[in-house]
Amino acid sequence: MSGDHTKALIGQLIIFNQILGELREDIREQVGCVCVGLYKCMHAACMCVCILYVKEMSLIRNTILECQVCGFHDPRSRCSPNPCFKGLSCMETFDYPGYRCSPCPEGMTGNGTHCQDIDECSIAQPCYSPGACINTVKGFSCELCPPGLWGPPLFGVGLEYANHHKQECADIDECIEVANACVPHSMCTNTIVSRNPFQICLLQCMYSVKSSQTRHRSLVTM
Repeated sequence: MSGDHTKALIGQLIIFNQILGELREDIREQVGCVCVGLYKCMHAACMCVCILYVKEMSLIRNTILECQVCGFHDPRSRCSPNPCFKGLSCMETFDYPGYRCSPCPEGMTGNGTHCQDIDECSIAQPCYSPGACINTVKGFSCELCPPGLWGPPLFGVGLEYANHHKQECADIDECIEVANACVPHSMCTNTIVSRNPFQICLLQCMYSVKSSQTRHRSLVTM
């Protein structure tokens, strides 16, 4: 009789659980879901809200006990040790992976966990001569203007700065700046320097035609 009684009790429990399951689905359709304790209704299912992050608990369907007890399963901080790039701050969140890093430093790009340098030289080309741009860990710097040109030095950090600041090099008029640029009885002609540093011409000193003819006639007279 005990065996038959047990089977009958199990059968009643199965029917009872089926009724509870149907009732649960009806309640979910009306109000979303009904949760107790530390469980919260999220996406029409009871989820265990624990310290530091949300852990989804699998529902045991067709049974009286649907959820496990929500415990303090992982008291460790998601920001210890700091998973972010060196120097960045870490903030714990309820979203995966449980933390968020502050933005990468200026002049670098990445997700906060990993940051890499931005090559302002190749992207923005801020220097007068592309080959004179030096990319640094957090920025760029331009070499001095080519010979025959003058301009202030330029260096900075970030693409925005490099896009809005360009190195300017102006031609130097050596005929004015350089004293005695040419020998006596000659004419100094300033040339416009090319952007190509291999095509730079600083000075052209030419004897004037009048001066040459005068000197030639005086020699003939002598």
